[in-house]
Amino acid sequence: MSIVPSYVDPAENYDDENGSKNGSSEFAALELLRRHKDRQGHISTDDVVEIARRFGLPPSRIWGLKSFYSLIATGKSSDSTVRVCDGIVCRLNGGDDVVESLQTESQGHGFHVERNSCLGLCDRAPACLWGDKQVGPLSIENPIKDQLSEDAPDHFPISREQETRFLLRRATELHGKQAAFSPVADGYRSVTNAIDSGPEKILEWLQAADLRGCGGAGFSTAQKWRWAAESNAENKVVICNADESEPLSFKDRMLIDVDPHRILEGLLIAGEVIGARRAVIYIRGEYEPQAQKLRKAIAEAGQAGVWKDRMDVTVHRGAGAYICGEETALIESLEGHRGEPRPRPPFPIQSGLYGVPTLVNNVETLAAVAAICDYGIEEFESFGTEGSPGTKLYAVLGHVNNPGLFEAPRGLKLRSIIDDYGGGMKPGSQFSFALTGGAAGTIVDGSRLDDVVDFSADDGVIPMGTGAVLVADDSVSVVWTVRELMHFFESESCGKCTPCRIGTREAREILDRLLAQSAGPDDLKRLKQISSVLSLSLCGLGTSVPMPIDSAMRHFQDQFEACVNESQ
Repeated sequence: MSIVPSYVDPAENYDDENGSKNGSSEFAALELLRRHKDRQGHISTDDVVEIARRFGLPPSRIWGLKSFYSLIATGKSSDSTVRVCDGIVCRLNGGDDVVESLQTESQGHGFHVERNSCLGLCDRAPACLWGDKQVGPLSIENPIKDQLSEDAPDHFPISREQETRFLLRRATELHGKQAAFSPVADGYRSVTNAIDSGPEKILEWLQAADLRGCGGAGFSTAQKWRWAAESNAENKVVICNADESEPLSFKDRMLIDVDPHRILEGLLIAGEVIGARRAVIYIRGEYEPQAQKLRKAIAEAGQAGVWKDRMDVTVHRGAGAYICGEETALIESLEGHRGEPRPRPPFPIQSGLYGVPTLVNNVETLAAVAAICDYGIEEFESFGTEGSPGTKLYAVLGHVNNPGLFEAPRGLKLRSIIDDYGGGMKPGSQFSFALTGGAAGTIVDGSRLDDVVDFSADDGVIPMGTGAVLVADDSVSVVWTVRELMHFFESESCGKCTPCRIGTREAREILDRLLAQSAGPDDLKRLKQISSVLSLSLCGLGTSVPMPIDSAMRHFQDQFEACVNESQ
């Protein structure tokens, strides 16, 4: 029988002198690498050799861990490193100018500048990390070094006129009043309602709500929970996937900022339904301020007696790897390995963390479960449409007057997201295209403005993905946009499978040639072939890469053809 080790929270259970008391030596080695980096600012070759000797591992294994995770791979101290977001939203908002200015300022001022894949700060673009501090928006009009020490503005999502708040309702009511009242004061009413109703009734509510996984895949939450509940295993685990690394997405960070207790309530309810008594929140390494809020909320709930005889909840901070948002790669990372996806089957609900049935859900999904159990399924079903009930968190970014996060009923048309919630196009801008769902999303032209954005796979429906929409005018090249996305996927590919490792690089190289006007006529054909091969990748990262390529070439074939040099 597999038992989940008690040290799944490395911060509390790792012994610096003796290593972990049970479980894998790789886990202990990864945690020791992180602590070396935190204390010394770098990890030397001697450190790698010593850690390998200490745990009886070959040095190559330790190098493999060190080189995989971006937050420990760099040789510079975190406190002296400014990581400027390389995401497409930050680049559209002047991120390249910020990097150039910072590099000039850094000379002789004791800090180092690096580009970093999307930091999940799209609402504060252009943004950066200085140590663990989230900074933005940055402006080149004043010395950027001075801006790094400024306190962040309050980015609570103020309700828009058209907004419908269900998931964010409590956060809205408590905004500015957290010191006077905590959600634990009512004994986690959503959890009490769930326990009183019983697991089967909760599953019926989730089925009626058509609640989907909100991390991008959109799989039925009710079905996933039912499969996990049907397992007779003695030990089960619930994991909250807070490794939000998809470019354009920042909703999970915002949820944790404004109401971390909602996520904890969702974990408790999930544990009651499937019979799990251990939960782990895996949060991306760049979200340390949010990790602190979750730890504080866990402590508050503990002081109120919420966890007694119910669940152990711990927070595990990642070390910088987009791929760890994929559930099996996340589990590999929790076990102390490189975050490389596992072949499926078995699926995590069959054999997950340390071999036990494991339910993995996104932050928004768990918070939505708690809200439904708090306010009732009837109210949730009153929003949206008959086939798409409830509300969803959306983000609208780019060339709109009012970018940011909002909550609205499902079943919105793209035009409504832009005009009603985004305030319409900026003065002087004309709509050219939208990237919907995140980096692994769909690029659509003006012919689809009146199509619905949702989880349905029906014809005429634009895939929801994470609920994020980047709106661009004709100043932005579609070919450049796809190239930026391929650069991201190439950088973040774990390298385990050939289609993704080679395919993302070759796609990016073709797009480079197209932008340089040096591509030949066969390059477009080759790009389509690569897109087809990418669909054979091991995990969702590789298989979703073709979506922006195929949709862009379908709607904007003329822009791609215009970049071809017939003489090549």
